[in-house]
Amino acid sequence: MASRLVPDFPAVLVALEHIKELEKQLREETFHPDASAHLAEITRAVSGLEEERRAAHEHLEVATIENSKLRHEVNNTRDQMSAVIVADVAAARASNAQEVDQLHRELQAVSRMQVETVKQQDIVKSDNDNLSFEREKVKAEHEEVIAALNSEITQKYALQSQLDQTRDLIEQLQASIASFEHNTLTLQQDLALEKEAFVKCRDDLSQESEEREEMMNHQQEVIWRSKRELELLHDSKRDGSDILDDLRIETVQLESSIERLQASKNQSENILAAEKEKYKQLVSQKEALEKQLDEMVNAFNTTIAALKKGIAAIEERMVGARATRVHTQDALETVYEVFKVYDDEETEVREEYDYVSGLLEKSRTQLEDRVETIVRHKKEIDEMEKQIEELKEEDMINKRVFESNWEELGESIDLEKQRANVLEEEKNQLQASLKEEKSSQEEYVKKMTASIKDTLRRVKILQREEATIKQKQPMAADEIKRHIELCKAEYEQIELLCRGKIQQCVDEIEIEMKMCEKKQSEVEEKENLLDVEEAKWKEGRLRFEQLTKQEADFKRKKHELGESIDALGNETVNILLPRVEKKAELGRIRAEYMDQLKRQAAEMKSVEMRIYDSDVKLEQVRLENSRLHLRVRQMTEESNKAREDQRRYKEHVHRFKDDTEALVRILQEAWSDEMALTQERHRVDAALVVPLDALQSHIRTRERQMGNIQTLLHEKMLDFSRKLGDQITVEPQS
Repeated sequence: MASRLVPDFPAVLVALEHIKELEKQLREETFHPDASAHLAEITRAVSGLEEERRAAHEHLEVATIENSKLRHEVNNTRDQMSAVIVADVAAARASNAQEVDQLHRELQAVSRMQVETVKQQDIVKSDNDNLSFEREKVKAEHEEVIAALNSEITQKYALQSQLDQTRDLIEQLQASIASFEHNTLTLQQDLALEKEAFVKCRDDLSQESEEREEMMNHQQEVIWRSKRELELLHDSKRDGSDILDDLRIETVQLESSIERLQASKNQSENILAAEKEKYKQLVSQKEALEKQLDEMVNAFNTTIAALKKGIAAIEERMVGARATRVHTQDALETVYEVFKVYDDEETEVREEYDYVSGLLEKSRTQLEDRVETIVRHKKEIDEMEKQIEELKEEDMINKRVFESNWEELGESIDLEKQRANVLEEEKNQLQASLKEEKSSQEEYVKKMTASIKDTLRRVKILQREEATIKQKQPMAADEIKRHIELCKAEYEQIELLCRGKIQQCVDEIEIEMKMCEKKQSEVEEKENLLDVEEAKWKEGRLRFEQLTKQEADFKRKKHELGESIDALGNETVNILLPRVEKKAELGRIRAEYMDQLKRQAAEMKSVEMRIYDSDVKLEQVRLENSRLHLRVRQMTEESNKAREDQRRYKEHVHRFKDDTEALVRILQEAWSDEMALTQERHRVDAALVVPLDALQSHIRTRERQMGNIQTLLHEKMLDFSRKLGDQITVEPQS
């Protein structure tokens, strides 16, 4: 279709016909083959130029058709854009309405939470009263436990003093044993002296008997003292058993009090956990509200900035459009009307923007007030956390004091254990010394029996001597006999006394050994009891530590809870005084606040809708303006290109016409010259031989002229084809 619409140039056709005729004539007249080849090339070039002209004209027609289609699309896009804008506005309104409803629901939830917190404050206050009563009770029990521990410590000190006394007695017993050993040595020496001199035996025996009597008396006194010490130990044992019974009763009481404290601690921990969860929920809600507030402020700021940027861009584009409107006024009158409508809409949008900015300032002031209240509550929370940290530090100090006291008690217990170990060592030493004394006493008895046997043997010898003396001197023998009988009787009495005393000493030693064994068994029983009591005391200490820790935690938590309850109570007192007026005022304020919230929500909704509408309209204006600018720019570029192509085409055609006319003139001149030459040749055919040289030279000059013409035409054709090639390459790129 495009090829049919392209017109034909008759001048080109005529030039082609003339060139073809010249070619035929040159072929018929057997002209030079190079000239015919040049003419054939000229014809081909001219036909190629004609085809390129036709293609360029077809391309121009296609471009004009596409421009008309684009113009039709530009006229139809306005309705489509308006429909898209209406749909986007409806969707934005629906989304904003949903957000406002969600905000209403959140405000209602916050009001309900406020009412629930007031109720929970009352509950916490009642729980605090109950806990204060339990605190006094636990405090009294704690004081009782401390008094019991103090009494136990005094009893321990009393037992320590008794142990010191027993140690002194044991030392006295050791001294008496040492003196007894010394006396035994003296007795051995006396027996040796008695062996040497029988005369001094009586005096020595009397002295020994007296010394032994004194020693026995001394031993009896020591035994009596040891009996008294044993009685004292029995009494201390009874006192220790009584103390153990009291301690068991006190441990049972402590366990019951610990169980009660544990139950109260569990209750307080549950209450505290619930309060912490509520506090965390409030903090999370506060953070969510702060985030929503920041998001709303950022959204408002971004929308305002976008509106400002859009308005500035539209103004710049309108300035550019007004500048270009002078050049494209005839072709863009419809666009000017559209811009005028957009200008009116822009003024309306600016008015709405001013109104929205005022509303945003109001809402910003309200949000700043809310942020100030939130910051104030945050500061109060920080102060409460600082108070909690101070209470924790006080708790740590009390804990350290208790640990130091506990370490002192442990050191005192270790000292008592060391003293008990020392007493046990002394007891072992005493047992060893008693065993040695027993063995030495047995040796002494053996020695005494041996000495008695020796004395009997000596008595028999003396009797034999007496018999011999009687035989020699009967009177002296009677006296000696009487003297010997008296000595014998005295010796028997002394022997009986010594044996009785020795037997008494042996019995007393056995009794003392039995008493020592009993004391040892009692000491072992006491040690076992002490181990048992020590284990119980350790268990009681662990329980007491746990109890003190639990009590400290309970006191700290209770103190924190009391402070929070006091703070809440103060706030509730400040809020609820006077109660009826405050309730009425609170209801009125709540109603006003809800009305204000509704109004603000409605205003915010309307403002958001207006902002969104203005934003959408501005976006539409911006898009439409950019599209129109692009279309106008494309159309102007295309028209300029078309005009430039037309101008170039006209120039090329004009040049081609000039070139063809010059070529035709040259060809006509050449043809006329050739005709003249042929006529002249026909005229001077007879005289051909004479001007042959002149003809040859003339032909050579003609050939040179034709060669120059051929080169000139070839250069012109190349220039023309190059220009057409550049034009063809530029059009596909556009």
